Amino acid sequence: MCRILAHANHDTPNHSTPPAAGANARWRIPFDFLIFAKSVFIFTTT
Repeated sequence: MCRILAHANHDTPNHSTPPAAGANARWRIPFDFLIFAKSVFIFTTT
């Protein structure tokens, strides 16, 4: 699980976004976390 978290944290800076998309990235990070949490929840309950 820690490996997945580290991979997800390492994955986000790879998208070199222009400074104009800074506000968009602020919304994207919690959204990615929600998707990650949902996948973990599905993985643990299955």
